[in-house]
Amino acid sequence: TSATGCTGTLQTLADGEHDPNANIFGVVDAEYTDKGANGQPALTAHDQHVTQPGHRQAEHHTAASGVQVVSHAAAHGGKTVGYIENGDWIAFRPYALENTDRFTARISSAGTGGTIEVRAGSPTGTLLGTVAAPVTGGWETFQDVTTTLTNRPAGSTTLYLVFKGGSGSLFDVDEFSFTTTGGGARPGPVKGVNAKCLDVDNAGTADGTKIQIWTCNGSAAQTWTVPGDGTLKALGKCLDVSGGGTADGTKVQLWTCNGTGAQKWTPQSDGTVRNPQSAKCLDASGGVWNDGTPVHLWTCHTGANQKWTMP
Repeated sequence: TSATGCTGTLQTLADGEHDPNANIFGVVDAEYTDKGANGQPALTAHDQHVTQPGHRQAEHHTAASGVQVVSHAAAHGGKTVGYIENGDWIAFRPYALENTDRFTARISSAGTGGTIEVRAGSPTGTLLGTVAAPVTGGWETFQDVTTTLTNRPAGSTTLYLVFKGGSGSLFDVDEFSFTTTGGGARPGPVKGVNAKCLDVDNAGTADGTKIQIWTCNGSAAQTWTVPGDGTLKALGKCLDVSGGGTADGTKVQLWTCNGTGAQKWTPQSDGTVRNPQSAKCLDASGGVWNDGTPVHLWTCHTGANQKWTMP
């Protein structure tokens, strides 16, 4: 997309050709030419800025030391950064981290496990956070690990993920994401397909209450809080995958908050909201999305019924 003139709006377009695991990011390229004056020719200035998504596949690194890209059927996008040993690292440039507060990585390990250090500027640069990468029981068995971030630098930097541990292969890294600071818990509607809102059926508070879409009305049944711990809360309870299921069509419901993976949700840069435990997305069911359409779990795709605007 493009615009001309001294001011303008760049309207981003929906992309139906790539899934969330593709190496896609934004580039803003600007050029200005003045009119010249007093016998001087016109001058042209040019600048370019890369906008990184909050969610990245680890194998899409800008630079690396010691690691290899490995194929794994259970990995998102089919690949991981593997053969990780103590002191290895991967880097991404540029990244703006000032307004981020949490880092989450999807890892697997049939080795010895270890830690991931999140650093800025160099492999020995400012330490922003450290997260343990435990043994998961197999190279195809993945889990999410999360840490809070401190000392985030202002402006643009190079992001380094530095791997530490004992001898031999430590763990694999599939993907990672950052949570952006929002000034604490943010209450408001979660808007979806047909401009309808995520809604708790009849404002019920019993465990197992149906979650649906409904015409937006500003009620408490449509007021969700994003507290920054990976949950979505309404009426004092959490958005929950029934039974911790992973199958397409699994019911999404309201349930007492319990800290399990069934209640973790990660907004993605493509507008979907993913449950990392199942690697599936929050989905308005069916093909006609009227008031009362239930919400369930479904394989992630690019359809409008999986696009959500968070508060």
